[in-house]
Amino acid sequence: MPLDAEEERLIADLVQGDDVALAMDALETLMRRYKGLVYAIAFDLARDRALADDVFQDTFVRMTVWLRNHPGARIESFRRLLAAFVRRTTLELARGGRSGGAPADTSVESPVIAQIYAAELMDRLPAQWRAVLELTVINGLSSQEAAEHLRLSAPNVRVIRHRALRLIRAQQQADLEVLQ
Repeated sequence: MPLDAEEERLIADLVQGDDVALAMDALETLMRRYKGLVYAIAFDLARDRALADDVFQDTFVRMTVWLRNHPGARIESFRRLLAAFVRRTTLELARGGRSGGAPADTSVESPVIAQIYAAELMDRLPAQWRAVLELTVINGLSSQEAAEHLRLSAPNVRVIRHRALRLIRAQQQADLEVLQ
């Protein structure tokens, strides 16, 4: 989900250094808004409530420092950025480290993060492309069945599915390049 106007304002308030009260208000608002998401991902990865509490606090500290150190960073999705910080923080704290760098093992993935990412990728697609993927990939309908449902030809459904998947792959590649 792309940044909304309030998220943009809160991030701007958080990274500016002049008004501490304004930055703290922005941080508190973001923490309240995303508390459930942070705990869900942290607990999903660690299965430990005490660790999830630590992750909640450390995540917002680390993210604030990162945002202030990268004021021109292009943030397409605050939820996805936050999920990446939660994942990294959870893995580091679970290992007993507090380095702030990339974890050594990046293969652990949370289904919550995967669902957020998949939903955001789907939301970026045109409505018809999204409908084709939902029917064919997610619901398992054949191209012919999806075509009948959408009042399109089966070859057209296959072309749309191919283009939608190609666009998603390109976005995934672009996201990976940003993280490196």
